[in-house]
Amino acid sequence: MTKKHLQLAALLSAASLAAVAQSANPRIYRAGNEWIQEVTGTLSAEKIVKVKSSSGSIRAQGSPQNNVTYTVREHVQAASAEAARREFARMKFSTYSSGGAVLLHADCEGANHGSIDFEIQVPEQTALVKLQTEGGAVMAKNLSGKVEATTGGGKIWLDQIQGLIDLA
Repeated sequence: MTKKHLQLAALLSAASLAAVAQSANPRIYRAGNEWIQEVTGTLSAEKIVKVKSSSGSIRAQGSPQNNVTYTVREHVQAASAEAARREFARMKFSTYSSGGAVLLHADCEGANHGSIDFEIQVPEQTALVKLQTEGGAVMAKNLSGKVEATTGGGKIWLDQIQGLIDLA
């Protein structure tokens, strides 16, 4: 095998492992004028956790655990469950764990009136937690490592952070 084939095989293997960690059947429900698709999952803990969203809030909390657990809620406005499913299909959410980092990424550029919110639990001793959203609040609590938080529009709220803090 060539080097490119080995890299592709490793990437596909990692992607399939991440997909297995997600709940097999996302929960879809209506709340007010929104439809919400909820996905939960667990990833192996790494030294670095990065969460990036094109639109939506991010809440990270440290806890005495040895893995990363998450709940992702995709929000859309739609007239019916079928229309909501079409909008959810336009949203992209992925997880990846490799090379000392856990990455959770959401993109809702193709969805109309959509956003994706993250709630994650990480080991409180995680060395770096990087949280970035282009629109939404960022919250982090009970972390001993460095926290980097960025938002394009929303509040940043930090509590019980023992490491360095970098805000933008």
